[in-house]
Amino acid sequence: MAASLNLVPSQHLTLTPQMRQTLQVLQLSTLELSQKISDALEDNPLLEICESSEETFENNASEGDQELYWNAEGDDPEEWETPAEKTLSSHLLEQAGCLPLSEKDSGILRWLIGCLDNDGFLPESLEEIAQSAPFQEEADPEDWRIALSLLQSFDPPGIGAKDVSDSLLLQLKHLLNRKLLAPELAKLTEETLRDHLTLVAKHRYDELKNKLSCSSEEIKSVLEVIGRLTPRPAAEFSADKITFVIPEVAVAKIQGRWTVRLISRSGSKIRLNDSYAQAVVQSKDKETMQLWKGRLTEARELLHSIEQREKTLLKVARTAHRVF
Repeated sequence: MAASLNLVPSQHLTLTPQMRQTLQVLQLSTLELSQKISDALEDNPLLEICESSEETFENNASEGDQELYWNAEGDDPEEWETPAEKTLSSHLLEQAGCLPLSEKDSGILRWLIGCLDNDGFLPESLEEIAQSAPFQEEADPEDWRIALSLLQSFDPPGIGAKDVSDSLLLQLKHLLNRKLLAPELAKLTEETLRDHLTLVAKHRYDELKNKLSCSSEEIKSVLEVIGRLTPRPAAEFSADKITFVIPEVAVAKIQGRWTVRLISRSGSKIRLNDSYAQAVVQSKDKETMQLWKGRLTEARELLHSIEQREKTLLKVARTAHRVF
């Protein structure tokens, strides 16, 4: 029998990367979505927190929610809402917002905050960070050094350091500036952190006493100071916490009738930073364009996925109302 080729038409559903992300975001719980948004804010400087949280409720209430009647009495939905968990990024941005900075200096400071890792360190050099910024032509090295100095003065102490040793020294400086430490003790502690931290880790205190030419009591005081420092300045923002199930659809009384709406949470609202996005699009540097064009696409796709999730939740709520 001779071999032959036949064309058979068939249909296949192919999921694009954007569709996969949309489905992934749709399956996330409220806390998981908040964590994903927090990670995106720290990882992608093109995203920022949306200050207004009332817009979501107004839009939801105007999209047909008033047609969804509920026949059961219930508790006030506002009692279900919990304050959004503060992240390291939001904590630092809040402090930055209190400073009277120019638009350029504020942009540099925000960029540095976006470059911090989960421990609060800046693993890259200041020169590398400056070169990766879309507005590098507008700022000189001195502007970046000033912004880094400002960041390192923020709470928690030790933030913005390049490594653990640098962070401990910043925390020590913080204690000294607040006059929580005597200058003589601060000097001994600084020398220990710079040159003899290995001796402390190995509990070789007699050798440390000889290196510092001080008494046993002074060594004890130095160890007490070091014990007050933390190797990870952002530890309090990454500690494991109890997971709660938080409702996303609430029953509210609007115009005398019970309606279904999405619970608006300010911690879940993010938007594209227009100034950074325009800087990327208008950049004349091809390398910068190629580097940040992908990040811009990621930011837009994430925002689209979150928007589709909210719309889907509303559609499910409407369908559930019709069934019950």
